[in-house]
Amino acid sequence: MSTSDQEDEVPSGRAEPRIGPLQHRARTWDTGAGTSEPARTLRGITQKKIRQKINTYKYKDISYTEDIRILKILAGKKDSALKCMLFPSNLRLTQSTSKGKNHEYKALSYWWGEGEPEHPVIMYDDVGVRDGLRTMSPFTSSGTFYIRGNLKAALEQFRSESKDVDVWIDALCINQDNVKEKTAQVARMDEIYSSASSVWVWLGAGKPETKETFDFLKYDILDLKVLDDLVKTKEYEKKWKLVVTLMKNRWFSRRWVIQELALARRAVVRWGSEEMEWSNFADAIALVMTKHDEITEILGNEKTFSAIKPDGAIKQRLIHLEVLVSSLFLAFEASEPRDTIYAVLSLAKDTMTQPELGKSPSWLLESNSSEEDLATTFLSFRALVCICLYPCYLLFKLVWTTPQPSKPEDSSSHDSPSEPIIDPRIAPDYDKSLTDVCADFMEYCVETSQSLDILCRHWAPPPKPLTPLEKLKLEKEDRVQEVEKMPTWIPSIKGHAYGGPLDVLTGRRNGDSFVGCHERQNHQHYHASGNLRPSANFGKCDPIVEDHQDLTDLEEPTPSDKSLDVIPEESGVSAKLPSKLLLRLRPKKFDGTLTVKGFKLETIEHISGRVMSGIIPGEAFEFGGWPKVSEMTVDDKYPDEVPDQLWRTLVADRGPDGTNAPAWYRRACLECLTHVDNNGNLNTDKFRKVEDTPETMKLFLKRVRNVVWNRKFFLTAGKSRHGVLYGIAPPKASNNDIICILFGCSVPVVLRKVSDDRYNFIGECYVHAMMDGESLPVIPVKMPEHPYSSVKGFTLI
Repeated sequence: MSTSDQEDEVPSGRAEPRIGPLQHRARTWDTGAGTSEPARTLRGITQKKIRQKINTYKYKDISYTEDIRILKILAGKKDSALKCMLFPSNLRLTQSTSKGKNHEYKALSYWWGEGEPEHPVIMYDDVGVRDGLRTMSPFTSSGTFYIRGNLKAALEQFRSESKDVDVWIDALCINQDNVKEKTAQVARMDEIYSSASSVWVWLGAGKPETKETFDFLKYDILDLKVLDDLVKTKEYEKKWKLVVTLMKNRWFSRRWVIQELALARRAVVRWGSEEMEWSNFADAIALVMTKHDEITEILGNEKTFSAIKPDGAIKQRLIHLEVLVSSLFLAFEASEPRDTIYAVLSLAKDTMTQPELGKSPSWLLESNSSEEDLATTFLSFRALVCICLYPCYLLFKLVWTTPQPSKPEDSSSHDSPSEPIIDPRIAPDYDKSLTDVCADFMEYCVETSQSLDILCRHWAPPPKPLTPLEKLKLEKEDRVQEVEKMPTWIPSIKGHAYGGPLDVLTGRRNGDSFVGCHERQNHQHYHASGNLRPSANFGKCDPIVEDHQDLTDLEEPTPSDKSLDVIPEESGVSAKLPSKLLLRLRPKKFDGTLTVKGFKLETIEHISGRVMSGIIPGEAFEFGGWPKVSEMTVDDKYPDEVPDQLWRTLVADRGPDGTNAPAWYRRACLECLTHVDNNGNLNTDKFRKVEDTPETMKLFLKRVRNVVWNRKFFLTAGKSRHGVLYGIAPPKASNNDIICILFGCSVPVVLRKVSDDRYNFIGECYVHAMMDGESLPVIPVKMPEHPYSSVKGFTLI
């Protein structure tokens, strides 16, 4: 869903995607909208403010915790104005106490688009028409609703000249200005998409190459007898480029597509007037991926596709929320930052608690469908992930599997007070600050996983910048823009190996995380703190409402305000305050601090420059015990052996997927070090591309690049019982930062002291010979016990 899928403004005038060296990320994705936005010049922004379109349509209240609105696209000719009507409906899968009935509809999955809404839709009030055709008269009450170009193109494409069309579209069917309604409806996304007769996947208005692209997918790639011939020569290079271009459509980057398609009964891909069944589309892309190597050779672009092979369908939710949010779907964007978590809630296995009251979320209700029905109900989910995550190398063997037969339950049991509901800390709530949403999620993860590793997983979205309309409103109200500053212990997605969602096609940006193997849950690569449990205290604010302004001066709410939710009486604030004011007065839950228990290991004394573009600086090798090249004479020879700490640190003492580092890495490392340049630097990219480079060297260098990319090498002061330590630190680390072992964290971390008892969290690190509990007290010294009352710990800010 894209309830908050509004896109941050990006430069317009995008160049057509091309094969070859990848361009700046702002030009990576194809919008698919078929339209261009005004240039973001000062004049253009000013004109936008002046001609800002204001909706005149007023939403009618519905029982939004039980019902939804359906959009009726009124019949009309191709070039006529768009006319629609909204009406309430029950959902097929749930029982409602409202008087309405459930009505069949299709649901739209699409990218909202760029810029401000400026295309008018005449929106009529509900006149009771549900089935058949109805022509509205000039006397029928209506208003104007403005939408973006991509949605306008979709409505015009789906409109019929002979009959009305019922569809659910988040931007129109949910009152986006009503936070309570939006929160309630987002919590029911699984019901909305699974109740729809089908889901329309809208890729945009179409382009001249649309038909040729779809024909190639349908009639060539899906023909297994033809497929092998397509990759034997460069004859089909142009058509392979069409497929690559298609995959850069912005729809494929949206985080909500995971839920929208995973829960759909049937889906159809539409690009302009061309369409394909999703099952055929997914099969075509999966078949393309089986020819990854051949296509790479034809196009000369190794980043074209990944070698992931999709199979199977969703049958049971087996992945924890922490994994879904912080690993599997990082390449999917959520322009409303809170949706980074909310968009995958219904797919996680651990989002439920056992409260005293409450009903089961709809996705936990038993279905009366047979196993065969279930197989056809859910789409090829792994194919979706492959399509959208082709720059990333992820494994999904343990993501989805066929469920064990379960005993039928009496339907009445779902009303039992003991049935689970979603944990309130992670339940959709758009009234919470982003910091509170992230901190609640992290507190939940620490509690459920009994680990602090979430501190080292780069997943958190940045705060959403204000739109021009929001800035204009602030100016009119003479208020200053409030910029939310995230604590350092909430790890930004920018630190992920491939950066944010819009960065994935530009290649690697950082080294792989050290903290665990997501495809094998509860498995950790290292055990720096042994098996000690975490001790984490998330600082909370005083629950008293902050006195942001004199509430006695507030006027009685206007009639339009009275339809809004008001502040509860127990809050101590006058109950006549409208919810829009509540958004500005609601206090934060968390104060931005996190106190964790652990101990200081060492202090960084020497640190290298960052590993840029795969070039490892000579000082990194010198720190590890390799001779300084600039001081070697002509007669000097390279050592016959590589210091153990050097080659093991270069690969973080692990092979691919967290396995033990193979012994032959040592020999491969020695060969690489004999090819450094005159400054002692090693260009890992150079040898990877040379044809006669031994395959073992290529495999070794691939592992090295994955570990050291954009990181720094360091030596510690050596003042502890462990002596001088050698390792790899995050890019922001510097001299005098401290290396710490936090109880419950599988790897060491780097902290920076900012005051007597406050620290910034810099990030995870690798410290040679300190990754498996070697820093902990040795017998007969007694190990600390949870909750470690005698340990002071660190307060992170």
